[in-house]
Amino acid sequence: MRDNILNRYAKHLFWVGLTAVAVFNWRQWQQNQALALRLRANPPPLPSLTKTPKVSILVAAWNEAEQIEPFLKSFLALTYPAIELVICAGGPDKTLEKALKYANERIILLEQYPNEGKQHALGRCMEQATGEIIYLTDADCFLETETLLRLLAPLVNEGEAVAAGRVRPHLRQQDKVLPRYLWAADLFANARDLATPYCDGIHGSNAALTRHAIEESGGLDFYAPTGTDYHLARRLIAKGFAIRYVGDSLIFADYPENLPHYWKAQARWLKNLLLYSGQYQAYQQLWTALQSSLIGATMFILPLGTFLVGPLALVLWGILLANAFLAKARYAFFAALLQRRPLYLRHILAIPPLTFIDFAVWATPLWQIMRAKSRKQW
Repeated sequence: MRDNILNRYAKHLFWVGLTAVAVFNWRQWQQNQALALRLRANPPPLPSLTKTPKVSILVAAWNEAEQIEPFLKSFLALTYPAIELVICAGGPDKTLEKALKYANERIILLEQYPNEGKQHALGRCMEQATGEIIYLTDADCFLETETLLRLLAPLVNEGEAVAAGRVRPHLRQQDKVLPRYLWAADLFANARDLATPYCDGIHGSNAALTRHAIEESGGLDFYAPTGTDYHLARRLIAKGFAIRYVGDSLIFADYPENLPHYWKAQARWLKNLLLYSGQYQAYQQLWTALQSSLIGATMFILPLGTFLVGPLALVLWGILLANAFLAKARYAFFAALLQRRPLYLRHILAIPPLTFIDFAVWATPLWQIMRAKSRKQW
């Protein structure tokens, strides 16, 4: 009798919850649609710089043989008048040898040594740089003058010390399933944050800093086994430098095209936040990362709750899952509308499995940390 009552209530709760989730996401989509159309109709104007201080682009390129030549060609195509590239290249795949063909008075080439690490390589690049402004990017990116100008504008015109832009997938990737799925979420977050003047992090593929800010924060050659961008951002903030958010500066960069690559990179990023946010007293970032990991773990543990509390656990799991699927679908349609790119059936069908994979990715760093601690205690 008791089981029948629970089952009856569980069914009612499921349909009520599903209806509420559908209504909520429909209302959210109406707002998202309006935002996409507004941004599409009013693209941000290209800023004019009041002056053109010398810019030094710093890059550490290890095992980037496939990307190095397109990157160097994109640098040579830049029209900014006072610019140099200092690149530390190496690796057994002949990255250095390919880069040597492009060395000239604007491209300063250093050799990167095995086990040197990205930060030490960037530190050596910094020693050779002569620019007033330092631009950090990666060898798998494609440089454009517009992206650079948008990022430089707050530093040159407004006296900011640090500016952080965003990334977007290369054109060749923009209709592939995994990059398109990840890009949709990035586009939505970027559009939502456009009105935010400052942020608490930088993306090492698209960041500009004054030389003064780098020197005051201790330089670029510091120990950071992982999460180099995160450590640099926290060092800058610790010295009182605000990070200006420039959401309309988007650089073409490599997005993960396979699940192992994505899983490893995203789990490592979350793990860095869980491990180091407390060290820098960045408790909001710590809480955000912990929330993501707990949500991921909960979505795998919750169905097991049926053995303890009955079908209500499964009902809650189903409602949360439906909300996650619909939210990801909103992001996909938002990105398609904003970018005027068709959304194919394969992109839509990929949302449920990729959402499940996201849950697993989010839970991974929590599991890794707990396992490492248990081993030490043992």
